[in-house]
Amino acid sequence: MPFAKHWAARLDDYVNALDFSPDGALLAAATAAESGNVHLLAAADGARRALPGHPGGACSLAWQPAAN
Repeated sequence: MPFAKHWAARLDDYVNALDFSPDGALLAAATAAESGNVHLLAAADGARRALPGHPGGACSLAWQPAAN
């Protein structure tokens, strides 16, 4: 199966971790930037917003399981 590029994003530093949300609608990206921000990208179109992180960058991330 060939892959097709749908969108691209440029972040503030190199990516340490990626994880799709349980529903597949969002891609979270943790970067090594000093801001420690975690970027959320819409899987459909790449629309992005940043969540505040902690100083020194983020090394990993995970989605909180849905409450039953």
